[in-house]
Amino acid sequence: IEEALAAFGHAVKLDGWWPGARLAFARGYAEGGDQAGALAEYQRAVEIAPGSVEAQLALAGGLEEQGDGEQALEIYQTAVQAHPGSAVANLALARAWQDRGRSDLAEESYRQAMAMVPGDAEAYVGLANLIVRQARYDEAETLLREALRIDHGNPAAYLSLGDLLARQARHAEALDAYEGAIKGSAEDATGVLLTAYTGLARIYRNLGEIEQAEENLREAMALEQVIPAPEAVASAPDTALAVAGTSFTATTVTGAQVASEDVTASPIAPFLQLADLYEEQNRPDDVEQTLLSALERGGREAAQPGLAVRQALARFYQYRGHGDKALAQLRLAVEENPESMAVLASYAAQLRLSGREELAKEAYRQAEAAAEPSGPGYGALAAARQVLGQDEEAAALLD
Repeated sequence: IEEALAAFGHAVKLDGWWPGARLAFARGYAEGGDQAGALAEYQRAVEIAPGSVEAQLALAGGLEEQGDGEQALEIYQTAVQAHPGSAVANLALARAWQDRGRSDLAEESYRQAMAMVPGDAEAYVGLANLIVRQARYDEAETLLREALRIDHGNPAAYLSLGDLLARQARHAEALDAYEGAIKGSAEDATGVLLTAYTGLARIYRNLGEIEQAEENLREAMALEQVIPAPEAVASAPDTALAVAGTSFTATTVTGAQVASEDVTASPIAPFLQLADLYEEQNRPDDVEQTLLSALERGGREAAQPGLAVRQALARFYQYRGHGDKALAQLRLAVEENPESMAVLASYAAQLRLSGREELAKEAYRQAEAAAEPSGPGYGALAAARQVLGQDEEAAALLD
């Protein structure tokens, strides 16, 4: 990365008015983790070439990375207004609207992108992933099959089709779709492969073919480095970890859903699924070892170990009467996620179960004052209030 930055910097010195050099320089900064430096170069590229769609979208993306979603949205809209015929601008705006829960405006932008470039499979996949959440399954399937007609080996389309068919219990077709994603993926497209293998494992598990399920999970676990899947894959319909069985790894000790990270497309997803599989087979030693391995994997590939794994270990220990071990995992989760309402509420509940009332009350207060409240967080707090017999407060939190 340092050598790349040096080369990009030299290009900028040779021709500082070439926006392409500025964008390359910015991406070098971003790869090196310097988001502020990247943002400054994106802004410079837009100043040099204010009419460049590429520069505008790069700047908007940089702003989103910095947490300035509103300004990013304005730039996406400006890019579409200036270039209404740009499929890439409409796709970027569609995703921005989708991230903000405006499915109506997102659909409009996806359809505009499809109209501009009818042969672009990405827009079809994006729209299908959007409308499947509205249970428009037939329409979504039509879009995905059209995407595959346009681009027969498109792994994003196959993955989304597999998820859609699995939702409808069309197991044989879903298996074929996931296999298609694997065949259509490059060997280093580990984000796609991870999602496909875990999808196959879920189906085999539901069919009772445990050996096949475990085999696919181990294929996913063997992937050395998981890179982000294509954007169309990242926006694919959420497929819950919960399948037949307890799926204890998907919930906190209070019973509230873990939503602090999307584990379905992360490198720890196959570990969690395998732990669930072992739990069904009453293999507690294997459950614990698998979860500890997931914790190691999460710490190796991310800034922090996976929160979902901490929650899973806490539930595992709590179910087996090891309250102190459960509390230790949640304490670490709080240290790693100090502003998560759901984590703090789970920690408070465990403190109370351990008879530490004063510490529990303090954790509840911290949870209620969390900087980033969330639906799952309020649910966790409500569950805790119900445990305390405070039904009215619980109802208010659920509202």
